[in-house]
Amino acid sequence: MKKNTLLISILFLFLINNANAACTGASPDLTCASASRSDVQDCVTASTYGDTINIPACATGNCEWATGIEITKDIKIVGAGIDVTYLTLGFTDNSTEEAFFKFVPDPTSRANLDSLSDTHTFEVSGVTFVGSSRMAYKYVIWIENANTPAIRRVSIHHNKFTSIDKAVRLTGYIHGVFYSNTLINTNGAKLQGIGHLSFTNDRITLGSGNGWHIEDNDFSWTGGTAGMVCGGGNSGGGFVVRYNDVTGVMSGSYTYVETHGNQLSSIYGPQITEIYGNDMTATGISRITNVRGGKNIYMNNVFAGDPDIQIWEEYADVWTSGTYPTGKCAEPGQGVGRQTCTDACICQKVHDSYFLNNRASVAGALRVAIVAMDYDHRNNAVVNDPLEVEEDIEFFNYDAAFDGTSGCGCGALGDLPATCTTGVGYWATDQNCSDLTDYIGASPTETISGTLYKCTSTDTWESFFTPYTYPHPLRGESSSCGDGNCDDGECISGCTDDCSVEDCCGIEGCNVTIGETVGNCPGDCSEDPPPVESGAPGLSSVGYSGVSIN
Repeated sequence: MKKNTLLISILFLFLINNANAACTGASPDLTCASASRSDVQDCVTASTYGDTINIPACATGNCEWATGIEITKDIKIVGAGIDVTYLTLGFTDNSTEEAFFKFVPDPTSRANLDSLSDTHTFEVSGVTFVGSSRMAYKYVIWIENANTPAIRRVSIHHNKFTSIDKAVRLTGYIHGVFYSNTLINTNGAKLQGIGHLSFTNDRITLGSGNGWHIEDNDFSWTGGTAGMVCGGGNSGGGFVVRYNDVTGVMSGSYTYVETHGNQLSSIYGPQITEIYGNDMTATGISRITNVRGGKNIYMNNVFAGDPDIQIWEEYADVWTSGTYPTGKCAEPGQGVGRQTCTDACICQKVHDSYFLNNRASVAGALRVAIVAMDYDHRNNAVVNDPLEVEEDIEFFNYDAAFDGTSGCGCGALGDLPATCTTGVGYWATDQNCSDLTDYIGASPTETISGTLYKCTSTDTWESFFTPYTYPHPLRGESSSCGDGNCDDGECISGCTDDCSVEDCCGIEGCNVTIGETVGNCPGDCSEDPPPVESGAPGLSSVGYSGVSIN
């Protein structure tokens, strides 16, 4: 009897050791025996929160995955490098959403990732992902977070994606950065919020650092392939596309980027879109973009393709089925009046949007926004009366001879017009406003800097938008801690370089080192949503050349 018990124990230990043989190392650093799906799954199963899973080299075509892996823990997945670790798409169902890695954070992961000041990160890097064809509904990384709090520490970087429908699919309360990737015939991202609740639970404001950031990537297209850099943003989402290169020949039915507006069947509009500093020279597109809702900043881009930046109003907010976002701006009704958007209520149509100094080449012809449609109900071909989206009310185009009466301008702060009409904008900068050479594409020579001022009432200017810290703080490259200067990245990281609560309050992340608390900075130190539009931090009301500047 004792002999049998001993044999069973030895067999049990053998089975356990054999099961773990595909994953070596110990927390927090695990290594897969190979890049096969089963070996990577073994390490994912063995991992705990904060672990790094190292995937070894695999030659192209040798590691084909027929199914993906689902993950609930905040871990880092690290390949041996681009063109060293190849993972090949072997999925066969062309009608089902699938991904190499699907991350649905559990409560512990959400708590580990809910602030930029946390130390854990969900991360994927160092892998070449290859698709045999552009199968529909196939992604590399698919992230879903339908619960609060929002996760803010997601980083996808230094990968290559070839002939895959979309590199990233995001749904829900998700913020992070996608950077230094190479994409060949592959969409960058499809993303959306959670619906009307995103407008309440996860407010995204211009320049805040919230939303999905796509920066310093290289997109290339061949043979008129369908795709775009980023699309969606609907259901209360938001994204930032900055400093990317886009080359080649794209499909005539596509655009560089697109924001999806509100429609029927509980499809809500976006909150914000920021597009700046991009060098998009790919040809073949039918139009530069469809801007279909929310607040938008399109600034200092080269758009070499079709000249149209199209603005669409497809459905009045009232036609979005289901529950309206809390605090919806009033709609007088068809034929009665137009919806007025303010920071005190929620508008889903295009509003507070600025199209500033976008060009066909670095010093070429200007690209301006036009209204392509303005419907109360697109399916029924009911045109708005009066129109809902009008130039110099909801959106403003760049005017090199700007004098404060209409459009938006660019120049030194000292040249800000003394008089202004409500709504117009002015990009105050010391940089060149007529030549974009130094400010576009991946790793630009010089980062775009300045502040967009908005005329909030007659002859009164207020700061409206300042670009978020670049590089994104999750890249670990932005802080100059120790140089005595307080910048955004240092507010988030906890550096004390001349940083005060006044400097940092309003910049996402609670810096307890300098005394930020729930009491003196609740937007940073709690789950309370930030104000609808905080403007540039650290600016106080001052008088300038007889003009009121706040």
